[in-house]
Amino acid sequence: MMVRGRRFYLLVAGVVCLLAGFLFLTPHVAPQEPDVFVKRKGTDKIVVFVHGILGDAQGTFTNETTQAYWPRLVAEDPDMDSFDILAINYDAALTSKMSIEQIATVVRTTLEDHRVFDDYNEIYFVCHSMGGLVVKRMLIDLWQARSAFLEQQVSGIVFISTPAKGANGANYLELLARLGGVRPLVDLRTYDVNTYLQILENQWKDYVDRGRRDRVPRVFVAYETQPTHGYLVVPQLYTETPQDDRAYPVTADHLSIVKPADRNSRVYDWVKHRIEEASEAHAAVPFKEWGSGPGAWERLDSLIRQFSLPTARRDGFNLKISGDASAINDVGRLSVMGTYRAATWADMFDHIVAANTCIHFTASSSRRELRFSSPDAAKQCPTGRTVCPSAAC
Repeated sequence: MMVRGRRFYLLVAGVVCLLAGFLFLTPHVAPQEPDVFVKRKGTDKIVVFVHGILGDAQGTFTNETTQAYWPRLVAEDPDMDSFDILAINYDAALTSKMSIEQIATVVRTTLEDHRVFDDYNEIYFVCHSMGGLVVKRMLIDLWQARSAFLEQQVSGIVFISTPAKGANGANYLELLARLGGVRPLVDLRTYDVNTYLQILENQWKDYVDRGRRDRVPRVFVAYETQPTHGYLVVPQLYTETPQDDRAYPVTADHLSIVKPADRNSRVYDWVKHRIEEASEAHAAVPFKEWGSGPGAWERLDSLIRQFSLPTARRDGFNLKISGDASAINDVGRLSVMGTYRAATWADMFDHIVAANTCIHFTASSSRRELRFSSPDAAKQCPTGRTVCPSAAC
């Protein structure tokens, strides 16, 4: 028994030393590295890559052998031509004093500064390791602070070796992490001793479940099957989280799992097809609805006022409507009939305009900025409705 006990403690000590060496000797990025907008064509879809602890937007996703850079592979993939590509940076170095909560605030601000939530109707996240926890925290905060629109706008999330239930290595290194001030490691302790992750997962389940009726957002999980420096950093058990389909095993270690050699790599192909699957699901959902039902008339003003005109936009709808005051007033006076459904507010106005041809507006390429001009001599009906000249009273 003494020999076995001694062997056990020697094994634990060896693991601690191994992990300490891995964590404290691994090169890491300087926090001032810029974000990488690999492609920005002004489409309405975007894929955002988010690295994990000790990573950065460039090195995390670059294959050392082929020098292939995953975001660049996607940007140059003809099948993904309709997607803009962004890889974001945050301070993930050993010198970082920030918690996951604080990092989530940084990432949220970065995305808002890049107008990701303003300019895109479909947002997809590809997250490595702790980056997945950061994205979870950020999306939950946005959902709670603004509205449920993120259930519609964020269409797909891929978690790759994300420690939803923590990582054993963080337990072993907790004392070293606290002494060294490496705050993210403290937040990565395993679920059974980590109240923070328990709360995060409960809130994440609430967030995902709200979108289950329309199957948006789609959530996918992949995990490593090979050890890193002799140690399996995030086993399948610790990646479990509310998701669609089964978790996908990848023959790679914790670092190489996000470094595809080329577009023929299995992990690249799997993630690409999951994004395409989520995009198809997004297209099938009637995201926006307005109107009181077939045969019922309602003033268009009741829709336009949702955007707090003329002061840009209302949180949760991300639409800017402009035009001189008289034009907006004239358009708002019109009585339109029916129920309208569309993926974006601009698409909805397309439907309304098709039935009310005297309404004129132009839309920006992002479909999030509309400019109205006055209708053509709208007429007043005896019933009090105001309609286009060609419409029957």
